[in-house]
Amino acid sequence: MKIDATHTRASFVLANTKPQSVQGLGDIVLLLTDELQPLWRATETELRQQGVEPPFWAFAWLGGQAVSRWVLDNPHVVAGRSVLDFACGCGMSGIVALRAGAGITVGVDVDEVACVAAALNSQRNNVTLQLVCEDVVGRCDLKWPGAGETVESLLRQDGEIRLPEVILAGDVCYDARLAARVLPWLQSMANLGVMVVLGDPGRKYLQTVHMQLLAEYRLHTTTEIEREAYMPAAVWRLLPESP
Repeated sequence: MKIDATHTRASFVLANTKPQSVQGLGDIVLLLTDELQPLWRATETELRQQGVEPPFWAFAWLGGQAVSRWVLDNPHVVAGRSVLDFACGCGMSGIVALRAGAGITVGVDVDEVACVAAALNSQRNNVTLQLVCEDVVGRCDLKWPGAGETVESLLRQDGEIRLPEVILAGDVCYDARLAARVLPWLQSMANLGVMVVLGDPGRKYLQTVHMQLLAEYRLHTTTEIEREAYMPAAVWRLLPESP
């Protein structure tokens, strides 16, 4: 996805965020906001008619930070491998993976503004994070792009099934319905041999059955969205279920 800065959504992102670094992620800079309420109101008033989701893409959520930190600490996990940044938001984990040497990396999100923000952040950090705005949950017949291919959709229409080698997912257990839908799908991908890495700060709906704890971090966040400025977050790997 190539973003023209004059595009409505790109202009909205640029007008309501500022370049910021995230502690522990080196020189990576992302377009983020420190103030939730003004942006939330702006989203409602300026983009409501376009069906825009709440601006989750404007924050470096703890689960995504944890996954990103773990990737930086363990670059061999993604080096040369195909990576899916699931529910990518601002694109943080996908960008970190690419900086760590990942192969073809795709960010997917159902929010078009999130995909625009992730594309802008990708360009800002001089990496090529491909973006797809669609719902892939429940689908195990994905068609991953080959070398040199540009992806418009991951939903297979014809040809062979090609799955990513690694899935990075941060903060997908904050809502009961979302977790109930996403976790079984991530588990099904792990059962098919995909390495699924999940970051979470202990959200209510996280279920760690068939998960291996990989790391724990204490991360900086904003009290605009969390109760404390520094909070713990863990990184888990989903293990394949026994036949």
